[in-house]
Amino acid sequence: MLIINPEAQEPKQSIYFHSDPLVELVASLHVIGDPEHHEHCESWAIKAISHIGKTLRSEIVYFATNYSQWLFIMDIVTGIACDNWKNEGDDPGSDIKGSIRKFSEINDFDFAYMFLGLSAFHIERAVLEKWVADPDRISTAELAPVTVFI
Repeated sequence: MLIINPEAQEPKQSIYFHSDPLVELVASLHVIGDPEHHEHCESWAIKAISHIGKTLRSEIVYFATNYSQWLFIMDIVTGIACDNWKNEGDDPGSDIKGSIRKFSEINDFDFAYMFLGLSAFHIERAVLEKWVADPDRISTAELAPVTVFI
């Protein structure tokens, strides 16, 4: 796969690969939510599932089924991980408690906007404000772009 066009006149770019415990946590929930589509992790997922209670497993599957297989949450925690990497340099994943604290400090409205994937569908924040103010008036037309994806 060609990542950088060597003939381009732009400066070279660097690509970094790093892991972050919070991102790995959400990635694990993603795999547990639907182990069959991750054949290389399927045996791990089946073993992990055997160690968690039925209620927790059903909640993990619920979020996987209803919220883009945990991918909108993945976007949120990846943003936190990238900020950590920019600020902390070589060892960005060393402070899992700090990452979880940053995650929990996201205000409810911003979290809902990202969690529902509204930015992915270019739905304005004002629409969510209207939904929050009066959930009974949410229209099918407004939900159509969202329900196609989740």
